[in-house]
Amino acid sequence: MGVEKLETDILFEPINIGKIEIKNRIYMPAMHLNMVEDFKITDRIVNFYEERARGGAGAIVPGYATVNDTAGNPLIIGAHRDEFVPGLKRLAGAIKGNGAVAGLQI
Repeated sequence: MGVEKLETDILFEPINIGKIEIKNRIYMPAMHLNMVEDFKITDRIVNFYEERARGGAGAIVPGYATVNDTAGNPLIIGAHRDEFVPGLKRLAGAIKGNGAVAGLQI
């Protein structure tokens, strides 16, 4: 009698979506968390998503993000002015730097 090989769960297998390779099929969808201030990314939201990426999620999509001043309120991630780009890059870097693919819901 040989040792029986355990099957791996497809959830933990990599997947390609177009040209993007995701390390597994664990996806964290966009949620509104009230963790930004005046549309700007804060340490709190960066730390939150960084921890989820470190925990093993393959893809994380923070959100939602505004497309203009009236699309939300100051507690929503801002994506409608150039001044928000550095914070968005920081957030994406924290996610990608911990092994997950980053996106943004607008």
